[in-house]
Amino acid sequence: MKLLQISLSCLFYLGCTIVHAIIVLQFVEFIFLLLLLTVTAPHSKNYMFLLFLLELSFLQFVIAFIVVNDEMYDWYDFALSEDATIISVVVKNGPIFVSNDEGFTWSRSENEGWKNWQSITSSSDGKNLTAVEMSGYIYTSIDGVALWTTHDDYSNWKCVASSADGSILFAGAERMYVSKDGGNTWQDETGVWDFLCCACSYDGMRAIAGTLFGDICLSDDAFDHEDCRGLDVIKYKEWTEMVMSANGSVIVGSFQDVYKSEDYGYTWTLLDLPNSHWASLAISSDGTKIVAAEKSGYVWISEDGGKVFNRMLSLDYRNWGSVAISSDGTFLLAAVQNGYIYADFNCSTDHYMSSSGCAACAA
Repeated sequence: MKLLQISLSCLFYLGCTIVHAIIVLQFVEFIFLLLLLTVTAPHSKNYMFLLFLLELSFLQFVIAFIVVNDEMYDWYDFALSEDATIISVVVKNGPIFVSNDEGFTWSRSENEGWKNWQSITSSSDGKNLTAVEMSGYIYTSIDGVALWTTHDDYSNWKCVASSADGSILFAGAERMYVSKDGGNTWQDETGVWDFLCCACSYDGMRAIAGTLFGDICLSDDAFDHEDCRGLDVIKYKEWTEMVMSANGSVIVGSFQDVYKSEDYGYTWTLLDLPNSHWASLAISSDGTKIVAAEKSGYVWISEDGGKVFNRMLSLDYRNWGSVAISSDGTFLLAAVQNGYIYADFNCSTDHYMSSSGCAACAA
């Protein structure tokens, strides 16, 4: 079965290559006709014919460009089921996509339309989803995007996090909102901190959130009580991402540097990664595998809890938007801003690219 899927991926890739070649040829033809038209006298008998060919060539180029770029979006955030079979992804100023077959095929949710989505999270089975939008609302679904419920909490939402069973949810904006009934009701649990990112443990009790000015808020009771503090080593930095292991003990956070905590967020150590603008982080359930993606750069992976990072050779220099990893660390997703989604099984074998029709075999 896997061989058949990879073979189909190769055929998709060949088709995409042909379409891209057609676009290039159409563009070259358009430029050639344009240059030829500029040196042809307006009253020449060939002038009107060349003008017609130029307009036709331009129309063909536009159609081909639209067709090939129809499924290229500004992918912004992933949510994975525990086994990575069900994948959900939000698009900034776009729709929500869901795959039920590890990313080979995708369907688009039409119920909520195009929004300025900021974050999405799911329960461990991938069916209970929560998504938030900038200058908008919190949305929840219990059936995998077929039907969404809008909650009347308008704000500039930045992040969401979910317990494994989907019963405890966190949504961060100026304040941190918490739901303990699967998203039916929400309570404001903190003061004004301007939260940018958040994460929680599998049981939802351990939670952490990073703020606009480098402070963090920690909790071991789902933000019934919290410990908000500044860190001497991380002052006045905008946290861009935070991820947490299943038991909440291992946390990785990023801004221009990437830091790790092994004591629930109380002390932090700088990881050996480039000083960069980091787009996204991901972590396995046991905290041993960590993935970090640069906004303009590479995707890095560590298999020893962050001691050593290696650049993933299969993923080139790109404008990365988001990364995700399965609970056991064997399945990796990486999305390019205004580009495609890449999936990598075991980080070495069965590598392919998928995004509603374009795919490629491993090199």
